[in-house]
Amino acid sequence: MVGELACAPTRPWGLGTTGPAAGTVPVATEMLQPGDRILFYTDGVVDARDPGDTEFGVDRLTEMAAQRATEQRSPEETVRRLVAAVVAHRGDDDLADDASLVLVEWDGPVP
Repeated sequence: MVGELACAPTRPWGLGTTGPAAGTVPVATEMLQPGDRILFYTDGVVDARDPGDTEFGVDRLTEMAAQRATEQRSPEETVRRLVAAVVAHRGDDDLADDASLVLVEWDGPVP
C-alpha cells in the first residue's frame, strides 16, 4: 500500500518554522511493519517540469514508487530509478530547484 503520512509538510529542522507557534514541530506517528518504506522528497522532485511545462507531480512519483516496491529492489536502486525518471522527465540534468529523495526502510525492532 502506498499513501501519505498524516502530517503536513514542514521546513527541514534547523531552517526555522512556518505555521505553528515558534518552537513547535508537528509530529506524525505511523505503525510500520518490517520491510515498510518511507520516501521523503523535496518540492524540486515533484515540481520538475518537462520541456512542455508539465510537472513531474506527486501522483507520478507515488505511482512510480509503488511500481518499484512491487519489483522488490533495494532502497538504493529504487532511489536511483526514481531520480533517473525525474531527470528523464526534465529532459536534461539541469533542475530548476533542489531535488532530493531519501528512502528509509524499516527492518523492525532490534531483538
